[in-house]
Formats: sequence, structure tokens, C-alpha cells
Amino acid sequence: STVRLIICIAMLMDWRMQSIDFVLAFPQAPIKTDIYMRPPKVPRNFIIPDLQHPFDAYSHFYKLLKNLYGLKDAGSTWFEYLKKGLDKRDWKQSEIDSCLFKKPGIILVVYVNDAILISPSQSKIQYEIKSLQKSYDLTDDG
Repeated sequence: STVRLIICIAMLMDWRMQSIDFVLAFPQAPIKTDIYMRPPKVPRNFIIPDLQHPFDAYSHFYKLLKNLYGLKDAGSTWFEYLKKGLDKRDWKQSEIDSCLFKKPGIILVVYVNDAILISPSQSKIQYEIKSLQKSYDLTDDG
């Protein structure tokens, strides 16, 4: 796979690698269409604010405001949202593998809600992580 190959190349070239995790990645992406759902069944003592009777919740449908894990298009919606942000930061997507992005002196490999930045320069990696943190909720996993 691309991830393994890029990691092997980085190790052979003695490049730096940094892993990042996009926290709750799918809900970060705006939802494309109107989706309505009923809430899941909950225990009797569970309280939903602003309802006179807790079981009124099951007679209502709720419009989703965020993309959710498990929705049919959740993964592709998240990836499109991430790709737009990377395009704005001048990352170029590989023509061979869509999960691979590059800039001069640095490579980004995305896999679902995680990514690895690879570069000979640790400062370049840190700069790109700080840039991504301006638009995405992410953790630096080292």
C-alpha cells in the first residue's frame, strides 16, 4: 500500500515522520444534504432537554447538523472537505493515489481520519501541522 511504501522510503532516506489524527473527522465536514432521523432508544431515566415528557423525543424527527460516522457518504464528504483545505494550502494530490499529497520537501499520506507527514525537515512538518490546526481539529500523535 502507499502508506507502507512511503514509510519505507522515509526510513531509507532517514526522513522525519509525524502522525496526526483528525479528531472526530467526519463531523468536521459540513453535511451535504438534509438528513432527518429519530433519536435512538434510550433508558427511561434519560432526560432530553426542552421536552415535557422524555418519550416525546420518539415522536419527533431531528435534522442532522453535522456529518456522522455511519452515514453512507460520510467518508467521501470528509475526504472532499479535507482535500479542499489542502488545495487552499497548495498541497498537490497525486495522480496515482488520491490519498497522497505533496509539496516541495514534504509528503502527506491520508488514511481515513489519520495522516502522516514525511519530510527531511522537522520544522517543515511542524509548520504544516500548525497550518492544518487552523482549519481542522487534530492531535499531533508524534
